[in-house]
Amino acid sequence: MALRSGMLAQGAWVFAGQVLSALAILASLKLWAVYLSPSEVGTMGLVIGLASILSGIASGPLTQSILVSYAGYAREGQGSTFRAVGWKLMARVTSIVVTTVLIIGVPLALMLQLPVFVPVLVAGLFAADAWRGFEISLLAAARRQKLVGIIQCADAWLRFAFLWLALLMIPATAYTAIGGNLAGAAVLVLIVRLTVKLEAQSDTNATTTASEAASISNRLVSLSKPLFPAALLANVTEMLNRYLIAATIGLAPAGLFVISYGLVKRPYGLLNAVTDWTMRPMMAKAIAENNSAEVRQARRIWLAAGGGFALLGVALFFLLREPIVHVILSPEYASTAHLLPWLALAIALFNIANIFGGFSLTMGDTRAVLINNAVGAVTGAVLTVVLSLQFGLLGAAWGLLGGYVCQLATSIATAQLRTRRQSRAER
Repeated sequence: MALRSGMLAQGAWVFAGQVLSALAILASLKLWAVYLSPSEVGTMGLVIGLASILSGIASGPLTQSILVSYAGYAREGQGSTFRAVGWKLMARVTSIVVTTVLIIGVPLALMLQLPVFVPVLVAGLFAADAWRGFEISLLAAARRQKLVGIIQCADAWLRFAFLWLALLMIPATAYTAIGGNLAGAAVLVLIVRLTVKLEAQSDTNATTTASEAASISNRLVSLSKPLFPAALLANVTEMLNRYLIAATIGLAPAGLFVISYGLVKRPYGLLNAVTDWTMRPMMAKAIAENNSAEVRQARRIWLAAGGGFALLGVALFFLLREPIVHVILSPEYASTAHLLPWLALAIALFNIANIFGGFSLTMGDTRAVLINNAVGAVTGAVLTVVLSLQFGLLGAAWGLLGGYVCQLATSIATAQLRTRRQSRAER
């Protein structure tokens, strides 16, 4: 009962923040549809997608490791040490990625006849996302979900506000939209740094030994290592489609896919964030306390809530696909309505696979996450190329669905295997 009441209280804040964030992002999609052509949306999607891929691959594994590890160290009074070590690792990753993007990206942009500032936009978006992910993972792990919801909401609305301002004041292009997005992200960093008391930031009296810092660093690195290739494969599955579509059937179809996928992904991303940021810290806390009953209860609640709402979303996107496209997008994108149910089914299965992957990750089995994502990435990429060439955008949606079906099956199998091993170890 205590777990359930705590889950509802903490989850309510994350849910509120995610709903408000979703409204801002859907409003941003409306601006894209009104101000930009499908080819411009395709260009923007490819550039923002690159920053998203880098965030998922380079900083995502570390934030995931922080999320499942912080509670145990905080209980032992090592919260500030954990923060310092985690931030040092995140700063190192960020500096490496930003430097690499600029060194490689500038000459590549010149060679491809792209604006020279494109690598700067990608590097800036990555750095802002890495900082936000680090802070939110610590706050969520400490079960400060109220602040998590506020920061997520502020980020989405600031990006929307600066996007709109940029499109009104500067000629509307893909790069104008990306610049507005980056300006909103940068303003969020400034506001939070000046006004918010972040997790373990003020614990200046704690003493840190070299051995404690080394132990935390080794723990985070050992958890993160298998997640780097896992994150690469996860991003391949989710983001590669737009690049494959652009390469096989054109930039304008890629733009149609980007905006359709974004329209469906946002509500499912909301659901995924609510369950992840609420249930994963609770399950990690129960594991740290060796409370097997609460671990099992957290698993049941996580799967029932996440899986149930994911499947409900499929029905809503099927029944309301045409009104959704009409209200949120524009007549130019009306042809995408038939994609929404297939994309909804694909992302629903991804969410459920993510829950089973979350079980494995929270129990420290990062290799299982790697296996799951590898299966989804390989099958999804192959099916996308084959089916999009034959059936166009609908084939691309089917390819995504096929990849996630395989990933779900593997995620269930690996999670059950880990659970059986855990049960035998406890006997």
